[in-house]
Amino acid sequence: MPRFRLPAISLRRRRGKKAGKKGPGGFEAYEAKETREREIREILEGKVSAEAEVEAEADAGAEAEAVNKGVEVEGEAGGTEEEGVDEEVSSAPPNPTRPDAAPGEPFIVCQNLVKIYKIEDIEVFALQGLDLEIKRGEVMAIIGASGSGKSTLLNVLGGLDTPTAGRAFSAGWDLLRMSRRDRIRYKRQCVGFVWQNVTRNLIPYLTALENVELPMLLNGKLDRKRAKELLAAVELDHRMYHTPRLMSGGEQQRVAIAIAMANNPSIILADEPTGSLDTRTGATVLKVFNQIRDIYGVTVVIVTHDHGIANAVDRWVEIRDGKTSSEAVRRYGDEQAVDPEESHDRYTLLDSAGRLQLPISYIETIGIKGPGRMKLTVEGRRIVIEPPDKAG
Repeated sequence: MPRFRLPAISLRRRRGKKAGKKGPGGFEAYEAKETREREIREILEGKVSAEAEVEAEADAGAEAEAVNKGVEVEGEAGGTEEEGVDEEVSSAPPNPTRPDAAPGEPFIVCQNLVKIYKIEDIEVFALQGLDLEIKRGEVMAIIGASGSGKSTLLNVLGGLDTPTAGRAFSAGWDLLRMSRRDRIRYKRQCVGFVWQNVTRNLIPYLTALENVELPMLLNGKLDRKRAKELLAAVELDHRMYHTPRLMSGGEQQRVAIAIAMANNPSIILADEPTGSLDTRTGATVLKVFNQIRDIYGVTVVIVTHDHGIANAVDRWVEIRDGKTSSEAVRRYGDEQAVDPEESHDRYTLLDSAGRLQLPISYIETIGIKGPGRMKLTVEGRRIVIEPPDKAG
């Protein structure tokens, strides 16, 4: 088995420790970083089991997500330790990494999905009866403003959080009834993550190739040939032996995509992957997501606040107030259109109670200001909605 080359901890940082400096970059930061480096070394040298490390990472990651949201931690993040669910009962499909859904069929399904966070004595509804279907092999975007619920949805789909109510299925897994063990299997085998913060994606003292190989090693299936193929697929085979500090932000994010694909997942979940990149570099990263889909048939779900992503995806769904409000589907044949309104068919989503939300841009176009009554008229197979000033 190939061994990783981990550089020795620098003398300057050792001096920082000896001097007893406190605060960021001093003794405490040194201790935390040294501990993490030692843990990774032990994994790579086979001194601890990969399963134990993955379980520890799952617990730490779940708790960190809850702390970041200011949420009370009960069991796993946001109540992810399901009450009344037997840990020995598996919710896994017979063959979770190769589900039966054919390309174009529903692959991820959310029905009346609800997520409630408790902050002291206050309950916050992050998802309020959300309905969503994502087809296998799609590159799709979930678009919404801050607080709309898009990141919560991503955490649910990634197995980082558990819904409060409703139904959610992903690649054949029941996300509400997962045992802790199944949750770890799901995250290791079926889902790859790409985060906006590249420091969360990459280990700085490993080369690009070593970063891609590390998830394979944790899963017990190191495959150097595949790792090299993945770097070639993201157009970074020439950066294979470079550490992150020698690469641009866009290159680091492309390495992160290769890392996400390391264990051959069915789904890639990307949280604001172009948020810290300039327009040109961001376009390159989005192109790579499409290339990865074309080569490996993976389903890609991108969460963003940027409507400019529309022309880089097959479909985008807008979320407002914890619900899906509208969606747009690309019309292939109009690839040259710059304006998404010209290249996509726009739909509003009708929920099971008959409620719908109109796109804000459409409301503003016809001069509707603020909430109020609207006049509805049925004309053949059309429902006409008129603003108050025209509703005579």
